[in-house]
Amino acid sequence: MDFSKQYGSLDPKQSAKWFELDGSKFLIAPANNIAFKNKTLETFKISQVQNNGIDDLTAKTVVELESKIKVGTVLLDWESVQNQGQPYPFNEDNAVKMLVVYEQFRNWVDSKASELANTTSKIQDSKKKN
Repeated sequence: MDFSKQYGSLDPKQSAKWFELDGSKFLIAPANNIAFKNKTLETFKISQVQNNGIDDLTAKTVVELESKIKVGTVLLDWESVQNQGQPYPFNEDNAVKMLVVYEQFRNWVDSKASELANTTSKIQDSKKKN
């Protein structure tokens, strides 16, 4: 059995797709990809999850944590992005900043990642039936 064929690739780029928004392009992977799930598991300690330790975090801290998880696992790259009229290259710091500061952009990325996840799940379900 080939695990990557059976369960999916560890590389989120394998299932990612480019989306356009206002003249810029963004490479987004499905929200249910293995790299995203693994990075989430690495980020949160079991004691935090089991003992409601994340309840003490501020909303901003939660958004920052989520954004750090998404960069490199869901939001993979961008092209033709500017910030204050200047070219804004894709890197982890820049991407986290944009996801944290701009809620509408964060929501857009989440919606595209969810769309891809739903499409991926439907394809996997149809393969299982055949």
